[in-house]
Amino acid sequence: MFKCRRCYGVHKTLPDFDIFSFNSMLNTFLEHGYLDAAAEIMRSVMNEVDKWDQITYVVVLGLSANLKDLRLSCQLHSQILRRGLENGIFNGSTLVDMYGKCNDVSSALYAFSRIPNRNVVSWKALIAICTQHGCFEEALKLFLKMVLDGVQPNDLTFSVTLHSCVGLSTLINGDALNALAQISGHKEYLHVGNALINMYSKCGSIEEAYNIFNDALKEDNVSWSSIITGYSHHSLGKEALGAFHSMLNEGVDPTCVTFVSVLSACGHLGLVREGYNYLDSMSKWGIYPGLEHYTWIIISLRRAGLLDEAKKYVRCTHIEWDIITWQSPLNGCVAHRIGLGKQNARHILQFDPNDVETYILLSNIYARESLWYGAV
Repeated sequence: MFKCRRCYGVHKTLPDFDIFSFNSMLNTFLEHGYLDAAAEIMRSVMNEVDKWDQITYVVVLGLSANLKDLRLSCQLHSQILRRGLENGIFNGSTLVDMYGKCNDVSSALYAFSRIPNRNVVSWKALIAICTQHGCFEEALKLFLKMVLDGVQPNDLTFSVTLHSCVGLSTLINGDALNALAQISGHKEYLHVGNALINMYSKCGSIEEAYNIFNDALKEDNVSWSSIITGYSHHSLGKEALGAFHSMLNEGVDPTCVTFVSVLSACGHLGLVREGYNYLDSMSKWGIYPGLEHYTWIIISLRRAGLLDEAKKYVRCTHIEWDIITWQSPLNGCVAHRIGLGKQNARHILQFDPNDVETYILLSNIYARESLWYGAV
């Protein structure tokens, strides 16, 4: 903060607006995360906008993106158009990124269409924006158009586009990307291999996911976590736990994500004691359990029919539970006990009185017990 104050102090002492000191000061505020202060300073010199240069616009567009302020973004874009700076060295791709972070995919597509010389970086940025916002078909179309325009995809472009295949659950597109990555040599990149493992496991081909994993570098914890997650996703709990122990035997440290998948495997298998043991072991690697980890413990208890223990665990664990956690034992009550189900339903409806799924689950409990007055 001292550095920011010093920069601001120096800037204030200057008799006239100095673009170099302004750019330097604004960038310093951004680097230290003082976004609101940077925005206030920027707005205070809007009357000097005609003196702003390319660097200024790169900084203020980045500021607007971090603030996710669409109104400010549109205002800055208007200024750039008025001054004829849209096709500057940086501004085209920066505008695409800014609109993406402001959750305006349409404007990002428009800004991209105005870039005269698109390179792989600008293509990848737009494909990533479409993928992040669930526009998976558009992302795949953009990748194809990029290739047809003669721009060679890089490793990051492959990784991002493979996530769109996951979103669409389309193996045919994933297979095509796999083949292209193989031909271009990008399949050898670790994060491309991991993206392929993730894609195949989530698109229903755990066998192909394992084949990719088998060719990957075994010392990478992301690759191990990806295949363990894949097994858990396919309810192959024994295989997931087997892969986890193989990972440890190889001397690879697990991550927070790895333990989510391991506890998920325990949840699918109803392994309560093992789940507790894995949860306790997380501290050996300096990992602290979060909501997802605890939720899988609840699911393990539910599948083992230990509904009272599940309810007690929710009450005794010092964490802020969400609706989904309470619904887990409620699902178990459909198959087991109406009394406990009603209690859990009351807790859920305290979170959200309008939660439709809870009313459906409660109705199923009543129906199972032939208590039709409650079901209706």
